[in-house]
Amino acid sequence: MNIATRSLLSFAACLGWVATARAQVLFDPTLGTAPAAQGWTSVLAGATQTVSPAGVRLSTLAANAVQAGYFWNATPFDRAKGFTVSVDLQLLTETHARADRAGLSWILLSSDRKGVELAFHPDRVFAQSTTFTRSEESLVDTAVARRWDLAFLGDTYRLSSGGTTWLTGSLRDYSAFGPPYSTPNLLFIGDDTTSARADFVMGRVAVSAPEPGSAALLLCAVLLSPAFRRRHSG
Repeated sequence: MNIATRSLLSFAACLGWVATARAQVLFDPTLGTAPAAQGWTSVLAGATQTVSPAGVRLSTLAANAVQAGYFWNATPFDRAKGFTVSVDLQLLTETHARADRAGLSWILLSSDRKGVELAFHPDRVFAQSTTFTRSEESLVDTAVARRWDLAFLGDTYRLSSGGTTWLTGSLRDYSAFGPPYSTPNLLFIGDDTTSARADFVMGRVAVSAPEPGSAALLLCAVLLSPAFRRRHSG
């Protein structure tokens, strides 16, 4: 391997290290513990929870009135700098009494409480408007286990999976409706309505900052420069 190739590979590895260092795993199913044991607040009244290596399975199929899910409120979500929350989800069963309600919802609010609520039906995903009616939506098979990436930057959000963008739109302010929408830095995954029910699996959950910027690039360049290696070798 020549010097140029070796330097290029080292530079790529350095960038990979910086990017990995900026990721934070919020729920790790391989630990074999429920979200409550990993810093989450769980609301489970009337629901059934099962923990497995694939993730935590939550069912609210007992009745539409059952509301249950998982809250995370321990990470600052700065939409000005940008961030992405990645969640492994599989919707096994879902029924709803109203077309604008869903048994599985994902709420993500930034530090200033602006954010979006996403709703999952078996054949689609859609965003809730500020009056909780269906807004942006896309047809997709949510029964397939997917890693969903929800990115915030400035005033916009983007929902993607496997390189495909499913939804994009403006962030909303739902705070007038009170808790949980008035809580900054909030992540919720579960059933938050009395008009639907669901059975789903939540796997790995992680949050990551933007890709390394100019400062990280400069750091890698300095650390891998011939002059730096000569001074710090031996």
